[in-house]
Amino acid sequence: MKLRGKILLLGSTGMAGHTIKLYLEKVGYQVDTLHMRIPRDMNYLSHVYEYDVVINCIGMLVKESEIDHDKTVFVNSYLPQYLAKRAKKLIHLSTDCVFDDNFYGRSKALGEVVNDKDLTLRMSIIGADMKPGGTGLFNWFMQQEGEVDGYSEALWNGITTLELAKVIDEAIKQDLTGLYSPLPKSPTNKYKLLYMIRKVFNKDIGIKLVEKGDDKVLAETRKDFEYENKSYEKMLTEMKEWIDEHTELYPQYR
Repeated sequence: MKLRGKILLLGSTGMAGHTIKLYLEKVGYQVDTLHMRIPRDMNYLSHVYEYDVVINCIGMLVKESEIDHDKTVFVNSYLPQYLAKRAKKLIHLSTDCVFDDNFYGRSKALGEVVNDKDLTLRMSIIGADMKPGGTGLFNWFMQQEGEVDGYSEALWNGITTLELAKVIDEAIKQDLTGLYSPLPKSPTNKYKLLYMIRKVFNKDIGIKLVEKGDDKVLAETRKDFEYENKSYEKMLTEMKEWIDEHTELYPQYR
């Protein structure tokens, strides 16, 4: 297989990062990773210009950001801007929470890099996690028993981490820049989402309909990126196939 390019991926053990790494390697990229502690090991980033693309999956999460404001600003706000000035091309992962009026949301908004060289992907994601204690929705749901609440008013149009990896592959090939929100074919709500996960993964658990929640739907109007938006049924089915192919990474789902 012909090498598609050299990539440096930061945050390769997280929910998104490990999937992106494995998928991009599968389709022909050389993916190097860097294990570092920020800000102590910033000198490790002196060679980022050597790579065709730097993918930044590092980020402080909501609860962490409330505990350490200084580190949150450094990781979520400063680091992406630092990388953009030094890399040939940066692909930075942002979040739909940039519109939230809290410290996490504001820190992520400041970190978005929007120019004609780099790419910020603003979206919400679900996916398999190598860490049994991971806080993502899918990881939480797969370890529940009995009955859980499903919020019918919690509108959502995120994608799976596997789909995100495919979007990144295509974005590299098409040299997409600026700000882009990868979306599904149509939005759903958290009740329907849990119902679909239960069906695809044959999970024996009840889902109680609760009529509450927030609207977290994003919009995307760009027409310069050729990519087929998939249904949740297709994305979840492909995610199950991925998990079945990598069972050693996800013992908590067996």
